Amino acid sequence: MPILTLNAGNLTVIAPPGRILQQVAIDILSGITVPIFRPTVLYVGADVLERQDLAGLAVGVQTEQLFDDDGRKLWNNYSARRVRKMVARFDAVLELSPCNAPVYADLSDEEARKVTYGPHIFPDFVPPLVEGSGPPIFYGTPTERRKPILRQLAAQHGVERVQRGTFGDDLAPLVAAASAVVNIHIDEGVYTEYPRLLNAYLNGKVVMSEKLAAPLEAGRDYADIAQPFDASMAPGLFRNFAAFAQQHKASAFLNACHLPAVARA
Repeated sequence: MPILTLNAGNLTVIAPPGRILQQVAIDILSGITVPIFRPTVLYVGADVLERQDLAGLAVGVQTEQLFDDDGRKLWNNYSARRVRKMVARFDAVLELSPCNAPVYADLSDEEARKVTYGPHIFPDFVPPLVEGSGPPIFYGTPTERRKPILRQLAAQHGVERVQRGTFGDDLAPLVAAASAVVNIHIDEGVYTEYPRLLNAYLNGKVVMSEKLAAPLEAGRDYADIAQPFDASMAPGLFRNFAAFAQQHKASAFLNACHLPAVARA
């Protein structure tokens, strides 16, 4: 699978080979409906992509989970050297998870000014809520941690697992029919898989999840996975999450990247 390159006006979006990050790139671009004022190249997967010889501000998006909300180190192991090289490649870096801040601790002040923390990947619009009549579904990699949890959720709450490797047009009707999208962490801890939340949100779905990192709260922004899904709560949960998403628009972040660092702070 080749590198994905998408173009829309002044914005070019690049993602490495692999369906997961390429879907993230597609989702981010699909949510941008206002103009990006100056040429910008967005690299989704900043830790694995090299900067290309393209005109415009180069912005890297770091998507990997490195630390959880309690400061516990997770399964990915990024050295200070690797992080410094990543930051050096780009004019600006978007770190989706504020929990990952410790990995940037050794940067110089100049390097640190390049980094913005927060899930600034959400659309300019509020998608309509799509209240499917089917059971909640999980799509993603069935890891060793996830498998027993999925079996328990299937038995207790009727959650269904989508066949691994289902993406795009094949996944869309399954998501449309579902009452909610299930999120299960790969590893123990409290952190947030923002790309999954973005995909669910674009499809008009509430997320049913294990505990997510602050500021998101179970019962307010998403449904608690430990409880049977209550469809009557979907409108309120979706409305609350939409308010959060509207504070983290991708277009607003990208246009702000062209401002002086003092003005962005």
